Amino acid sequence: MKFEGERKRKYEREYYRTEQRQKYLKEYNEKLSTRKRKLEYERKESTKETRRKYAQKESSKKRRAKQARDKRKNKVYHSRLLDYQRLYRENPNVNLKGKEYSRKYNQRPEVIQRRKVYLSNVKVKKKVKARKKSERIKIPNNKLCEICNIKDAKEKHHEDYNKPLEIIFLCKSCHSKLGRKKL
Repeated sequence: MKFEGERKRKYEREYYRTEQRQKYLKEYNEKLSTRKRKLEYERKESTKETRRKYAQKESSKKRRAKQARDKRKNKVYHSRLLDYQRLYRENPNVNLKGKEYSRKYNQRPEVIQRRKVYLSNVKVKKKVKARKKSERIKIPNNKLCEICNIKDAKEKHHEDYNKPLEIIFLCKSCHSKLGRKKL
């Protein structure tokens, strides 16, 4: 269909305009999509940063709260300590310290009875005797573990308490495994 004259020019202009409009819209949409992508990326990064900052604030708040609690505890502890020190200065017999306390504790009848029962056990007697005899034996310098032969031997082990002088020199890890029967 061919248009003539002015009508033809009018339709041609409109067609040209729509074509230009379409190109413009296409370019605009492309720009928009890139801008949206950039904005989304920036938003994600900013949320990461804000989360990080928030976490830092929270951790610093928690840290400050813990420090305040510790400070209060220390004040209470310090005041109690001062009270105990003052009481001890005034009457030193109130708190029996060290050897005196352990001597009095070991003289209690229930402790004596407990010790008698423990020591009356045959295995315990053998263990105690073996330990006392093995205390005289020193671990040689630079002696390697007899099981793994890698680490230095730091501990002694009795396989049989009836033979107290038969000692194996072991490292700590092998000794603990042997105690748990894993070797």
